[in-house]
Amino acid sequence: MNIIKQRCKWNIPLAFFLFCCFSSKAAEYQPDLYRYEIETAGLGIQDNMLYKITCWVKNPSSAVETASVNAIHGVIFSGCSASEGMPAQTPLVKTPTLSKEQTAYFDAFFRDRKYSQYIVSIARSSMKVIKMKKQYRIEVVVSVNKRKLRQELEKAGIIQKLGAVFEK
Repeated sequence: MNIIKQRCKWNIPLAFFLFCCFSSKAAEYQPDLYRYEIETAGLGIQDNMLYKITCWVKNPSSAVETASVNAIHGVIFSGCSASEGMPAQTPLVKTPTLSKEQTAYFDAFFRDRKYSQYIVSIARSSMKVIKMKKQYRIEVVVSVNKRKLRQELEKAGIIQKLGAVFEK
C-alpha cells in the first residue's frame, strides 16, 4: 500500500513535466494563435484596401508590427466583416485546411517579413491605444495592397487565379 502511494505521488508532477516539455513546440507560427479583429475601413488609391485592425499586445511598442502582421493574416485567412457602407470580404484562402498544407510557405512568409511589402501605410495618427489589465488594446487603420498580395499567392500556387474558372 505504501509503494502505491509513493508512485501516485510522483505521477502528477511527472505528467505536468512531460506536458510542459512537449507543449513547448506549439510556440511556432500557428495562424489560430493570432488575436485580432478586422473590418473594412474603406478604399485606398491604386488597388489598396483600408482595414481597421483591433489587436491586443503586451507591449505598445510592438503595436505597429503586430497590426501589420494581423492585417495581412486577416486578409489571407479570415476575411473581414462589413462596416461603414463597405461590403464584407472573404479571405483569399478559402479552404481552412489549405494553410496547414502550405505551412512551410506561410512560416517563411511571416518569419522573413515578406508580408511587409504588401503594407502600404499605417495611420499612426489615428491609432488608439487603450490600457487593459495586463495588455493594451490597439485600434489602427492599415492600408494593404490586396491585388499585389493576391498575385503573390497565385504565383506561389496557394490560390487559383481569378479567371481560372473560365480558362477550362
